[in-house]
Amino acid sequence: MHRLLQTVLLAKLSPEQRRAMREAAHQLLSAAKLGHHASSQEWPAYQALLPHILASQAAGSSDTYVRELVTDTVFFLYYWGNHEGAAALARQAWSAWLADSGEEDGHVIRIAKSLSFTLLQRGQIDEAIPLAERALEVSRNIEIDPEDLVDSLCALADARRHQGRFTEARDLGEEATVLARAQFGADDQITLRATHSWGVDLRLCGQFDEALALDQENARQRESLFGPTSFLTLNTLNALSIDMRESGDYPGARDFQEDVHLRARAALGEDNALTLRAARDLAVCRRRDGALDEARELTEDTLRRLVARYGRRHSDSLSTAANLSVDQRLAGDLELSRELGEETVRRYTALLGEDHAYTLLTGANLAATLRALGDPDAARKREDDVARRITAVLGPRHVMTLAVAIGQANTAYARLDFERAHAIDEAGLAELAVVTGADHPLTLACTANLALDLRGLGRGPEAGEQQRRAVAGFARVVRADHPGSSRHGHTAASSAIWRPCRCRPAAATQRTPGRLHRLVR
Repeated sequence: MHRLLQTVLLAKLSPEQRRAMREAAHQLLSAAKLGHHASSQEWPAYQALLPHILASQAAGSSDTYVRELVTDTVFFLYYWGNHEGAAALARQAWSAWLADSGEEDGHVIRIAKSLSFTLLQRGQIDEAIPLAERALEVSRNIEIDPEDLVDSLCALADARRHQGRFTEARDLGEEATVLARAQFGADDQITLRATHSWGVDLRLCGQFDEALALDQENARQRESLFGPTSFLTLNTLNALSIDMRESGDYPGARDFQEDVHLRARAALGEDNALTLRAARDLAVCRRRDGALDEARELTEDTLRRLVARYGRRHSDSLSTAANLSVDQRLAGDLELSRELGEETVRRYTALLGEDHAYTLLTGANLAATLRALGDPDAARKREDDVARRITAVLGPRHVMTLAVAIGQANTAYARLDFERAHAIDEAGLAELAVVTGADHPLTLACTANLALDLRGLGRGPEAGEQQRRAVAGFARVVRADHPGSSRHGHTAASSAIWRPCRCRPAAATQRTPGRLHRLVR
């Protein structure tokens, strides 16, 4: 029925008649049997029903089935890519249900978590955090279905992750996974949700091998349960490619992610949020694999699409902007890189605070650009501040902290302070060999840097030995035509450290021109 005709008819009804009509509409809605909201094949049915859900004010219903439909619709809107609409519907439902049923009602708890999740995606973190915290607190203190408790643990893990409290998020994800496995088994969809969340947080904590093992099995089970084109399956496959990349398999990660991106485009559409994340992560894979021009082209296109749909403050827009700043630096567009890097640091600071890991790592990338611009003093000042802060936030042995230290060594080398560069690289190499492994590209890059430090100190034989180790290592782990392979008797290492799921920025460092050029990205 046309909305104008609806308005005319409703105007003739008494309040009681309107209420009765609305309840009748809700009963019709509750009879709808829609499929899983993460399946793009089900989206047309949700799209057809959405105008009726909104027009009938279903978000204000007290009917159990209508409330379940509204909650499913919130998630459909998110998976479909309408994050603003998802947050608006969740907020409307949460306000109505809380007033009607109280905070201990199961539907209220679930919609509170849904609202928190959608707000996190939109960068409204301060508003989202208390909702997730209270949902878990209530879930622990009342008799609630184990499924809802698992989901509450995951919701707070999501929130802690956005706050940069990665260890807390990891512990919550592990608790949720252990509980879900005990209650529902390893292959239940509730368990798979918890396992995916735990894998993200393991990766953020630098535990790449553990995340890889979890995501490999989770991807297999999600594909078996939901199918190969489900948003959930593709999301875990995207996470798996990041695990591969951060574990040091640059060629394998790129090949894998090329396929994930193609599948996401075909199943979800080119401008879907997950497709754009897959494109962003594919661009990083291409860069790590040495395809710098292809990486930049894809990053530029992805950022343009993200900003057009979600704005510049969206978390995916920010991480992609940080990536583009690195691409620009590698292409020699240093002023563009500096301007975008400074803007992204400002936006991250406003959104997350100056001590959040993402803010700090974007600042480390900016320092690399300042160094490339010929201002090692400004680079050192920024890097030393970042190093102090990130050590306090993540600890001295986190892979991100170690990557920032490599940047400090690069700046010391650019200042011809070979003693400081050597001290930092020598200490970092010992830690990296343990944390990431002796054949990880980041470890090999540090080895190559140490060779240059030793040569600068006049210790030629030792330098030669370290250089041979680096060259042999890169020959094992990167393609033969990679920029990180040996050339002219020196090593150019293109190395990477860390990028999380929904993917975040990593520190980037670069030796002086004509010596060693290394990306840590």
